[in-house]
Amino acid sequence: MKNSLAKLRAVLALVAVFLSGCTVTPKTADDCAKTDWARAGARAIERGQPLASAWQRASAECSALGAPVNRAAFEQSWGAGFAAYCAPRNALRLGRSGSGHEGICTPPFEAEFLRAHDFGRVLKRADDDRSEANSAMLRARAVANDDKKPQNERVAARRDEERQQALRDNAAGRVSALEATSAQLGWGLGR
Repeated sequence: MKNSLAKLRAVLALVAVFLSGCTVTPKTADDCAKTDWARAGARAIERGQPLASAWQRASAECSALGAPVNRAAFEQSWGAGFAAYCAPRNALRLGRSGSGHEGICTPPFEAEFLRAHDFGRVLKRADDDRSEANSAMLRARAVANDDKKPQNERVAARRDEERQQALRDNAAGRVSALEATSAQLGWGLGR
């Protein structure tokens, strides 16, 4: 019986580690006693994790060990960071970085959060277009400047370089305009 209880605890610990992703989870009851539950709650809201599932992931191993947990500190800290997470500036940053969201922002934050997140995704596409065109321009420039390439290939590469430079400049203009709009909306640059 004692052996099967130890195996169950080991399995629960592995499940907790799997569910928590890359975060470090306590391994012993002593580790659980040292856990800063307020800090764990703050990290969870910074990552946009819903409260209930974040608490479950954070506390599962300690609960399985019968160790004390501090749900109140976790929830208070998570709640304190909620408005900052749901702020349009953060939503813009998430969208621009290509990060999704868990849909935790509720009214009165939800509409503006979603609008800023979508705007950030538009900014990301413009950033990506600029980067791709710049890379293509540099590749074309390398071919155009390669004396070992046939003349017709170098001429075609110069035309492609000019075309890619125009695409890059167009995308850079879109990025600048979008950044200016985000600043006018009070969302900042979203970096």
